[in-house]
Amino acid sequence: MVTEKQGRQQTIRINNNLMQNAADIAASWSDENKQRMNASKSQYMTFSLQLNNSISNPVTINGDPVNQTSTAKLLGVQLDSHLTFSEHVNSAICKTRSAVHGLLTLKRHGVKENSLIKFYQARILSILSYAAPGWYTYTSQLSKDALERHQSLCLRIIYPCINSYTERLAKANITRINELLSAKCIHYATKVANTPSHRLNHLIPPQQSQVAKHSKRLTDRRVLRPRTSLYSKSLFSVLT
Repeated sequence: MVTEKQGRQQTIRINNNLMQNAADIAASWSDENKQRMNASKSQYMTFSLQLNNSISNPVTINGDPVNQTSTAKLLGVQLDSHLTFSEHVNSAICKTRSAVHGLLTLKRHGVKENSLIKFYQARILSILSYAAPGWYTYTSQLSKDALERHQSLCLRIIYPCINSYTERLAKANITRINELLSAKCIHYATKVANTPSHRLNHLIPPQQSQVAKHSKRLTDRRVLRPRTSLYSKSLFSVLT
């Protein structure tokens, strides 16, 4: 990987040999398993925290160039090249728009509020919270606010006479969506940490008690002691 800086912009050039070797290995595996990769139907994607990243030479499969993409879907989660998952949040909200319209139609036909809440949890909240441990902690505050506004819209349809979002949450007996997704992430991480046979267990750092953390801070702390004559005559020299 090579990094080039031009003014305030920083461009990353990925090592093309590594990308090409990965493409060759995938093509060889396909040939050995009596399959054939089609370059026109294949795409490759690079992940970087920098705004700009590029590859010096195009990646090829059996001599045919492969197109580069900035987004891709993996097991229902929309990935982007910077792993911000803003595309996934926008996609999830778009998927639920027809369900929101259905929620409004049910409300107009006089469906009870309890049934509308169940419809919201089954058809809308399930899509918004899908695979949350894999993407929620990486999202920006802007995306989190968008999720909260979307839930607020749904509850305003169900309870049009209640002006406060907090009161609507209490009436529906549900929590804020960001609190729900954060709890899902914590629950999953705890489950992985408590299951030694889990394939992600080694990626979870060991937890320390509050006493151990405090003791470590006291051990690592370095106290600077001035050696002035005024300090030596003061009470601080005795206390420290």
